[in-house]
Amino acid sequence: MKKELKKSRALTAWAVIVAVVCMVPMLASCQKPLPTPEGMPLDRVQLMTATGELATVEYTVSKIIKAKDCTWWKIGEKRVLFKCNAYLQAGVDMAGYDDSKTRIDSSAMAITVTLPKVKILSCRMPFEEIRLVENEATGFRHQFSAEERQLLLQQGEQSILADVDSGKYAILADAERNTRIFFERMLTRLGYKSVTIKFEK
Repeated sequence: MKKELKKSRALTAWAVIVAVVCMVPMLASCQKPLPTPEGMPLDRVQLMTATGELATVEYTVSKIIKAKDCTWWKIGEKRVLFKCNAYLQAGVDMAGYDDSKTRIDSSAMAITVTLPKVKILSCRMPFEEIRLVENEATGFRHQFSAEERQLLLQQGEQSILADVDSGKYAILADAERNTRIFFERMLTRLGYKSVTIKFEK
């Protein structure tokens, strides 16, 4: 199978979308006075981290999926070829956030937050973007069945995820960078002067 990274885009506006859609309670709390060194604004941090899945980058991968069966004891062969697009979103699943690992120094207005490890949150191959280029059979062979073609597409998706794990695509590194930037900006707006973002290993 051949794979070509068509494009990748860090969602510059995504943080704004997430902030509006997923963080309404937190944004509302931002209208209150910023926390003072004497305060303990942990409740605001908890509101900010109670977002569910937070996607901070999306990749589009164009992929060619092909297979050929020329079993020697059968007369003829069959082959199939698809072209498709896969859409990957990566970020953090805040359901795994452990607030006991958040450290706040009120006197210095410093905070250290440890977030869950970044991961692939979704991988989609829209049906309307899957194009069957070839599905041929010669001799006494039959074409690949619908079930066989569906299995090949599933294997193609698994192959993309395996490439992510192997580091072929920089999507996880991009997701970690964008997530760090997102939380640093939001926590700075809450009044923290020193913000450290870490990730689980």
